[in-house]
Amino acid sequence: MTTAWKKNCPPPYGFECEQDGTLHPSEVEQAILLHALRSKSEGSTNSAIAAQLNTKGFQTRNGNPWNRHSLARAIKSYQQVDPGIDPGIESLPVR
Repeated sequence: MTTAWKKNCPPPYGFECEQDGTLHPSEVEQAILLHALRSKSEGSTNSAIAAQLNTKGFQTRNGNPWNRHSLARAIKSYQQVDPGIDPGIESLPVR
C-alpha cells in the first residue's frame, strides 16, 4: 500500500509510516488484526480477544495490555484505511 499519510499523525493501527508519509503494512499489527477479526466473526467478544492477546504476550502499540476499548479502536483505525484483510497473513506470529 502506498497511501500518503499526514506526517504529524500516528499511522492507523496495522500500518507503519515512512518519513515521506507513505504507509506500509506492519506485519505484527496486521496479524493481530486478522486474528481479532477472525475471532469476532466466530462470535468472540472484544474482551475475550483482548484477554487472549494479553495471555499470548501481545501489547498495544503503546506497550499497554489490550482491553476491549483499545481493540475496538485498533480495528476501527485499520478499517478506515483498508477495509479488506490481507489474505497473505495467516495467523499470529510465534512469540
